[in-house]
Amino acid sequence: MKSVVRVNNFTGKDGVISQDKNGKNPVYLTYISGSQLPEKARVLSGTIVENLGLEVGKSYIVNTEAGEVHPDYGQQYSHTVVAEMQASDLISLFSNELKTSVRSTANVEKAVPQGAEAK
Repeated sequence: MKSVVRVNNFTGKDGVISQDKNGKNPVYLTYISGSQLPEKARVLSGTIVENLGLEVGKSYIVNTEAGEVHPDYGQQYSHTVVAEMQASDLISLFSNELKTSVRSTANVEKAVPQGAEAK
């Protein structure tokens, strides 16, 4: 599943940060667009983030795939970075999504027969 996400610092419960075994801070992938990421796929260890080349504060297109189910940790996910998104890319993305949304709304309004009330 491909998604556009923004990389943010992850603070965990009560603002406590739990570093991974390499002393790296985890991050949280905030969903922007595309396929909705499962909540468990949104928190990444700092080591994985470093290996993927992700940076806090930047946005990316990522491909996420469900992997094996670990007996202790549950469903596992793997991420691949497709591309970094620039601000102009995000503006284009939102502009296109807004146009699509407006067109969809207009088509729904046209589908209501004259004299019939929309409910």
